[in-house]
Amino acid sequence: MNKKLRLLAIGLLLLSGLVTFISSCSKDDAEPAEVSSLIVKTAPLKTDYKVGETLDLTGLVLALKLEDGTSMDFTFSEFSDEGITCSPANGSVVPISTTSIKITHTESSKNVSQSISVTELDITKIEIKTVPAITEYYEEDNLNLGGLVVTLTKEDNTTEDVELSSFKSKGIICTPEHESELILNTSAVKIEHELSGKSVDQAITVNPLVLDNIEIKESGRKDYVLDEIMDISGLIVTLNYESGKTKDVAFSDFEDNSLTCVPENGSIITVASNGYTITHSISGKNVIQYLNLGFVKDIEDNSYNTVKIGDQVWMAKNLKTTKYNNGSEISLVEDNTTWTNLTTEAYSWYNNSTAVQEAYGILYNFYAVETNKLCPEGWHVPTYDEWTELSTYLGGEDIAGGKLKSTEAIHWASPNTGATNETGFFGVGSGSRNSDGLFQGAGYTGYYWSSTEYNTSYAWFTKLSFNFASLNDNWVMYGDVQKYGFSVRCLRD
Repeated sequence: MNKKLRLLAIGLLLLSGLVTFISSCSKDDAEPAEVSSLIVKTAPLKTDYKVGETLDLTGLVLALKLEDGTSMDFTFSEFSDEGITCSPANGSVVPISTTSIKITHTESSKNVSQSISVTELDITKIEIKTVPAITEYYEEDNLNLGGLVVTLTKEDNTTEDVELSSFKSKGIICTPEHESELILNTSAVKIEHELSGKSVDQAITVNPLVLDNIEIKESGRKDYVLDEIMDISGLIVTLNYESGKTKDVAFSDFEDNSLTCVPENGSIITVASNGYTITHSISGKNVIQYLNLGFVKDIEDNSYNTVKIGDQVWMAKNLKTTKYNNGSEISLVEDNTTWTNLTTEAYSWYNNSTAVQEAYGILYNFYAVETNKLCPEGWHVPTYDEWTELSTYLGGEDIAGGKLKSTEAIHWASPNTGATNETGFFGVGSGSRNSDGLFQGAGYTGYYWSSTEYNTSYAWFTKLSFNFASLNDNWVMYGDVQKYGFSVRCLRD
């Protein structure tokens, strides 16, 4: 080959190598495909841990998925070289709250999680470290485990002391429960670690309650008349035990507390019904609740016999209290002019003489009636309808008066027509005080207020007369009605 041809061949060979070199450089300088996601290809050999153990990611294989559809696998030993991190880090103590490992490719910020579980160390034993402050009780006391401390021994032979306040968070339960009511013969409290089933008993003593005595705390109703039905539903007694413990028991709970009543609730009141006996059937202890048979007292301790007429229970005497049932005073007004000019409640004796107190009671103006505080608690000034009910029950107004009037000469002038007092009402001719302050009618008429107003100017009252057997309870008083002084008979609510 001549020299010229050899040079040409060499040139072509160099050109071919240059082209190959340029092509190679162009390929090497191309942008690499980006990471689109991370996938845990193979989970680590260990994923279940106990508290206190260190993280071991041996066996973990991660696949980096690229946007061009290819992928690259890396074992855990290659993570550091490839900028892959784990949180928590391999070799660190795993907290109890850890549920997964976060694996991050630093350059792309892509990450993926590997689930793990961390559980407490198994409990192998539970023991009493400090006994509760109280270990001796009486039945029905509430269990108090204050001061109790237990020691948990774990599978690695470490221990943990747990106070009562932390029992719930540590899965420890007590039977019977803290603050529950204790029953007789309970000898121990079982303290149990629920997850492991390990338990220990704390000995306690529950002594029987010995009743010392019974006291009446709230007597309920005590005032009755013959043939009424006894109602002791409002009764509350206090059981006093030798231990110093006390217990209030309402009548509705008597049976559950071994209490009985003789005579029984709902019995008919008789002449012999001076009270009832409450007995504790286990101990035999008892107390007597005495009844006020046939009378009631006002705020000043004045006593009034009572009488049952039909379904109504009435006082059998005119009211004579000088105070309202809340204890406040009612004004005594004797002067006629002052009485005439009154615009407030007041009372007076007939003829301003206290000598008639027992026979006639007090005369009250309607201002006093309107306060609704004249009669004792549980009693009231009767309404017009209640006076009408009384009259109807006794056969009508034409004859009802005679059945209500006292037959005693001290109460009525002759002839005291139709008077039999068969009801025991003892209606008397107590007279009245007019709006001008003058007194009239003692021995001849008895005027009794109702609490019902006819309108702003009139009020209903009822009237007994010496010369009629009637009970006129449908009259109205004209004029300055509130300034008239009439008698009051109270009716039980």
